[in-house]
Amino acid sequence: MLGWTQEELSGRHIDDVVHFQRADGTKAPEEECPLVGAVRSGDTYRNHDDAFTHKDGSVFPWPIRPPP
Repeated sequence: MLGWTQEELSGRHIDDVVHFQRADGTKAPEEECPLVGAVRSGDTYRNHDDAFTHKDGSVFPWPIRPPP
C-alpha cells in the first residue's frame, strides 16, 4: 500500500518515512502529530482526515484508528 519493502523500512522511524506531512502536503512535525501523542499516552486516536505518504511521494488519505 505504501510502496516500501520491509527491508527499506527496517531501522527507520515510520513517522519520518510515511507520516511526516498533512494531506495538503505541508510538513507535520512529530511533536505536533496526534497519532504519535496517542501512541505515547496510550489514548485511542481516531482521524478520518489523516494522510500518509507513498514511496513515490504521493500523499493519500488514510482514516485510522489504531488500538491503544
